[in-house]
Amino acid sequence: MQNILRTKGYGCKLLSPISKIATQFVGYAFVDDTDLIESKFSTIDNEDLRNTLQQAVDTWEGSLKATCGAIVPEKTFWYLVDFKWAAGSWSYKYITDCPGSIFINDIEGNRKELRRCEIYDAQETLGVYLAPDGNTRKQQVKCKT
Repeated sequence: MQNILRTKGYGCKLLSPISKIATQFVGYAFVDDTDLIESKFSTIDNEDLRNTLQQAVDTWEGSLKATCGAIVPEKTFWYLVDFKWAAGSWSYKYITDCPGSIFINDIEGNRKELRRCEIYDAQETLGVYLAPDGNTRKQQVKCKT
């Protein structure tokens, strides 16, 4: 199903600075746990990127529905990672800096808003707590208990 997203142009395209080899991927999946990733090389505003992610999520959800699968809104979350320049340094933007929502259809076809997390708020995915800002606090707590 990830090939469907890739052929439609969704996903993340990376260019190795040394080898100049281009890589494209749309996310990570293991059984029923999937992380979709959407990014752009060019400067794009957050609303356009969010709209593209919404289209990718709708495509993914339609593919799952075709195989009798579904996304569970209560177990699904998303991040928007962006930066701002202030006082001579970069910092992450918060949800209040770049508002927006992503929606999916639940198993009954009802449109539901997905939970959006701040970049420092690690969530469990594929058995590990990850946060886009790279902090490991929740994973450390999990490992100690």
